[in-house]
Amino acid sequence: MKMQMKKKSNKNILIIGSGNIAKRHIKNIKALDRDHKVFCMSSSGKKLTKKNIGVDQIIDSFSEAKKTNFEKVIVASPSSLHIKHAMPFLKKGTSVLIEKPLSTTSKKAKKILRDSNEIKDCYVGYNLRFIKSLNFFKKCINSNKYGAINTVFCEVGQYLPEWRKTHYLKTVSANKELGGGALLELSHELDYLLWIFGMPSDVFCYLSKSKKLKLEVEDQVNSFLKFKNGLIINLHLDMLNRNPKRFCRVETVRGTLVWDFYKNNVSFQKPHSQKEILFKENKIDRNKCYLDEIRAFMKKENQEEKKLVSLNHGFKVLQIIDALRESNLRKKEVNIKN
Repeated sequence: MKMQMKKKSNKNILIIGSGNIAKRHIKNIKALDRDHKVFCMSSSGKKLTKKNIGVDQIIDSFSEAKKTNFEKVIVASPSSLHIKHAMPFLKKGTSVLIEKPLSTTSKKAKKILRDSNEIKDCYVGYNLRFIKSLNFFKKCINSNKYGAINTVFCEVGQYLPEWRKTHYLKTVSANKELGGGALLELSHELDYLLWIFGMPSDVFCYLSKSKKLKLEVEDQVNSFLKFKNGLIINLHLDMLNRNPKRFCRVETVRGTLVWDFYKNNVSFQKPHSQKEILFKENKIDRNKCYLDEIRAFMKKENQEEKKLVSLNHGFKVLQIIDALRESNLRKKEVNIKN
């Protein structure tokens, strides 16, 4: 009897982009599976070398990339280019991870959503979902153990000039056309608030450019998200804070429940009592959530896969962002049309 040859698995993976997040993904892929052959293509046309980027092969053009057969593609280019870079591979049935956000506006993202019935394997890279303390925080809220929620305060503040080694004015974060600004760059908060509390019905927002950093994009976001059940979330994002902070504080009828990113813990404080630490990881590894995200994307097995952010969820984040922008322009509350 003639034995059938087993088809060799395609383990080629393409990274589109060569910035900090692209390099992090390359390093993590190599750490997880040395059998993968990693390709990289610059999104800006910059000349790359295998040694400097740490990959097996450089792709010189997008037309060359589209002709090559890849098992997986990670789109880590500026968000204004995400849809353009992802679509050719999704149409071929390739598994794609698009770095956050999905695009710069929901209107631009509609192109990918129109084909979503045919797209089975596309995710958006909101890696905070893979942090254990945030998952524990979500379970606490879902359990109703800590009482009905009165209000929620969510804040992230980081100093843009200290984010990367490159001068901040030369980065995507400072460039309006490429998808910079606090709303898109710090949209992790909108992702996890949507994940935990659901879709808001209305928003009010004030965006500001402080002129301190001489940016062409907003460096502060002050907003309110209102829900049909009456809940209101006070959300603040900024790129000016010299003492980084990232937390979500939930005021309930029984006390105060807090997730703190930098302390990597969850605490609860009853009225007139000492704060109780409900969850804490002593060793803080900032790369672990990125590593776990890539592991889930590459393996797509067990419970970790469920934390991968769907295409539809990434689109809803953009719908909220669009409503926040509209509210800022109109200086009034805006309803989110679903």
